Amino acid sequence: QEELGRRKKEKKAAGKWVKDAGKAAAALQEATGGRDLEALKKAKKKADAVMLQRPAGLTSEELVAALAAAGPVLETLEEEALPQAVRWQKASQRYIEDVCKVQAPTPVVAQAKTCYPSEIWKGLLEDTQTNGELACEHPKAKEGEQAEHFCRYPAKFDLVASDDGSHRMADFPEWVTHSMPNEIHSAVLNINLQNYRDIRDCLAEDTLWVIELYVHWCPHCQALFATMFKLGHILANSGAKVRFAAANCAVMGELCNEELGAVGHPLVTFVYTGSDLRIKSWIQGAYDNRPKEMENTPHGALPKYLVPAEMAKDLLLRLPPEYLPQDTQQADRLREILRKPGVSAVAA
Repeated sequence: QEELGRRKKEKKAAGKWVKDAGKAAAALQEATGGRDLEALKKAKKKADAVMLQRPAGLTSEELVAALAAAGPVLETLEEEALPQAVRWQKASQRYIEDVCKVQAPTPVVAQAKTCYPSEIWKGLLEDTQTNGELACEHPKAKEGEQAEHFCRYPAKFDLVASDDGSHRMADFPEWVTHSMPNEIHSAVLNINLQNYRDIRDCLAEDTLWVIELYVHWCPHCQALFATMFKLGHILANSGAKVRFAAANCAVMGELCNEELGAVGHPLVTFVYTGSDLRIKSWIQGAYDNRPKEMENTPHGALPKYLVPAEMAKDLLLRLPPEYLPQDTQQADRLREILRKPGVSAVAA
């Protein structure tokens, strides 16, 4: 009887999903034909959500086809909505990329893996949105408005500490709000296990990567969220040799737990495969000076390559100057954030 009941539920769920997929496909096809940007974005978001709920063994060719057809149209409409100067810039970038493809850029060989950095970067920039959307589908991101704000980067608002130790939400400074969308969305990359391995194997020879491991309902993670985003924004858009990425461990268990053995949040780890002994010494010093409590947790000692994320600000101040922004204005902004007292844990 239990088995029959289970099968009946599965059949009912499958039938409901097929019906929802058909509706989502029809709505997406209609929005694609209408070529209205906002309507198409809304329909695609709904279709993507339906695909995420797909029961094992089921698919909808109609929905898959609708998503495939909607992608290029959405991209075209989004580009048409941009200012003319930005469209010219994107067109120039596409031309450069086409030239690079023709010239077959020299690959990087690392750890017996052949890497094409331009392709890796393209994958990271595409995956950051997908990984973020997956994290925000987690049940706890839907339990309250607060958790929803922190399920993925970029941060939606700044947090400003008050004299009494509390905090308040605030708008980001103009150097953030006036940025181009790609500058905002690439400030802190939302990554999964494969992205982490690609960074480690192909992109860390000339760049120090700071990888944050967090969960969106953690008060300490929420308190750091806006700061990590601002730091990532400055570093990513100033030509610095430091980049930020983050994994929401609520959905990236393969990376956080199985690959890195993370327990407790927020944590950071550092990825660098270059030959600069100063950076190697800097990383080793970070690991050697982490709190003693990390050696004796209820789960045993945490791996040596994990440190509390709260240490990141102090550590960045100690980097060799050439790894940080060379532009005076960007460097001043970075130092101001690094030296400013942090926000205490966000209250539940």
